Amino acid sequence: MVQLLPSAALEVLQRRKQYFKTAFAIASPSGCRAPRCVGAGLLDGDALAVETDLAVLLVVAALERWLAGAEMKAVITKV
Repeated sequence: MVQLLPSAALEVLQRRKQYFKTAFAIASPSGCRAPRCVGAGLLDGDALAVETDLAVLLVVAALERWLAGAEMKAVITKV
């Protein structure tokens, strides 16, 4: 894939993997409870309360936002 880039671009690319843990931590909800997901039976509330994996919490937050949007559009009824 990298070979498809112009040679000028290769000169300015990072040579090491970058981690964005701090940026993700800021974007992720702390103390995520996801009441819609738990109420719908998609998630175990007790397990979610102790979850620390940032990737999991970001997916849970996305699911919760999707369910909230679906509720607002009356696609689903409140659980």
